[in-house]
Amino acid sequence: MIEQAIQYFDRYERTDGEWLFAERGHPLWYGIELPERPFDQPNTKWPAEATGRGSLPEDLPSWRAFYGIPDAPTGFYGQPDADSTYK
Repeated sequence: MIEQAIQYFDRYERTDGEWLFAERGHPLWYGIELPERPFDQPNTKWPAEATGRGSLPEDLPSWRAFYGIPDAPTGFYGQPDADSTYK
């Protein structure tokens, strides 16, 4: 896995009275290989816990379709339990 910092330079055009996205430039500030693989972490209970594996990419229908995953995972991660200290 590589972490990158990118700056976006977006250009918009006004067409028929609406502002529309026209193009994007995205030069790289840096890229660094991570010593640990994020998807090897235990699951998190976002937003109560910030560390751990989240719900993406498996929550994306396009990801599941590409990899032949029929349904979004359940009970894998997500909102904290009712007895959580998160308010």
